[in-house]
Amino acid sequence: MTYFFILFGKFRKATHQRWLVTLVFFASVFCYASTGFMYFELDERPDFEWHNAIWWSFVTMTTVGYGDWAPITPHGQFLVGLPTMLVGVSVLGYILSLLASLILETKIKELKGMTKINQSGHIIISRFNTLVSTLKIVDEIRMDLSTANTHVVIIDEDLEELPTELHENNVSFSKGSASRDKILEQANFMEATHLLIRANEQDLSNSDSSNLAIALTVEKLKPEIITVVECVYPENIAIFERAGCDSVVCIASLNYQMIVQELQDPGTHSVCTELTSNTHGMQFYIVNPPPEATNYGKIYNHYAGLNDLVLGLRRGMNNIMFPNEAEPVRHGDKVILIGKDRPV
Repeated sequence: MTYFFILFGKFRKATHQRWLVTLVFFASVFCYASTGFMYFELDERPDFEWHNAIWWSFVTMTTVGYGDWAPITPHGQFLVGLPTMLVGVSVLGYILSLLASLILETKIKELKGMTKINQSGHIIISRFNTLVSTLKIVDEIRMDLSTANTHVVIIDEDLEELPTELHENNVSFSKGSASRDKILEQANFMEATHLLIRANEQDLSNSDSSNLAIALTVEKLKPEIITVVECVYPENIAIFERAGCDSVVCIASLNYQMIVQELQDPGTHSVCTELTSNTHGMQFYIVNPPPEATNYGKIYNHYAGLNDLVLGLRRGMNNIMFPNEAEPVRHGDKVILIGKDRPV
């Protein structure tokens, strides 16, 4: 890998040198053509001026050839006109080839996760895992009105190139570990609003420890970012919460609960799947209460008029399900509801 970056650095330096040599050569030929045209043609055309010579040199070297001006003296034709045409075509072709390689190089670097992300207000996903799972996450993000047009950035140290399906879905890629400051800077982390830290499906036994390193890094750099971490072992949930993560999702814990609930009430899994998916049916939402609502009863009536079902309030890390109508709404409380679309 070190050898690759050494070669890449030499290639970049060589590319800059080629551009410099090409531009200097182009400028030299351009000056030769303009001054030569003036030198040999001025006696035959007393009204000829410098801007005419510059114009002729430009349209000749770019192979446009309007024909409004042309050398009429033998010296002007063979010592200036002919070399300008031949060299102009060659230099122009070379410049176009350099431009094409520059565009291609930029595109390759973007797909390889080697370019700086210039987005803001974006969502960062740490770890790719598989294309199918990542596409499902991106699709869920796209189906919610609040994040439908939000740019997504994937950070992964094992992915070699961003798949076309994701690139076409407004997704970018930064290659590396999200625990490294340099990679976070490349992903423009300080301008991101959310970070999803996925479990490492290829190494579940060490996933929580590596995710904890990421969580500690990002919470130190930007405590206000909303961090959601996927935890493998239930006993590590408290550790992630102490690290400052806003939400911790433990798949193992959910699996245990879901299996038992499905055993007791068949169909529970199907209901939960629909309520947690943005692709179809009704969904769970946790939103800010209406400004005019001072208690739970007013919140319930407000959303009932929108055909949404209010389930309760989320206060800090606790859920207050179906409280008394007189339950006051405190600062920072959220509304838990079920609706077809996210309330505006």
